[in-house]
Amino acid sequence: MAQITNSLYDLDELLDRIDTEKEKLNFGEKTKLKLPPPQVQRAGKKAILQNFQNICESLKRTQSEVRNFLNEELSTSSNIIADNQLSLTGNFREKNIKRVLGRYVTKYVFCPQCTSPNTIIKKENRIMYIICNSCLSKNSIDYKY
Repeated sequence: MAQITNSLYDLDELLDRIDTEKEKLNFGEKTKLKLPPPQVQRAGKKAILQNFQNICESLKRTQSEVRNFLNEELSTSSNIIADNQLSLTGNFREKNIKRVLGRYVTKYVFCPQCTSPNTIIKKENRIMYIICNSCLSKNSIDYKY
């Protein structure tokens, strides 16, 4: 290897600096998203998502964001009822709701760069961004909820 003599930093110093910065950002450290399985109870022509509040808290998203996404994807309407449960109009099974929540997580929770669930959604200049708190990336998304 050729030796560079006019550089400001030694190669070993730069590599140590990269390792230090990676440790500060926890980059590469995988955190798992623990999404509770949906608990659905049928009441006549409605499906009640009993643990809706827990699901929203684990996703770190507001109830209105998740509710609007479910309404759009399931082509239904819903109401938040007692104990922060979600009442969906129509007969839906747990597997239907789990599949739709999986799409929400893939599109609007996981970082597109490092796949970390440690993200937030922020609007800047009429554009919605998903901002990762792990790798600090910022990606525009098509978000209407």
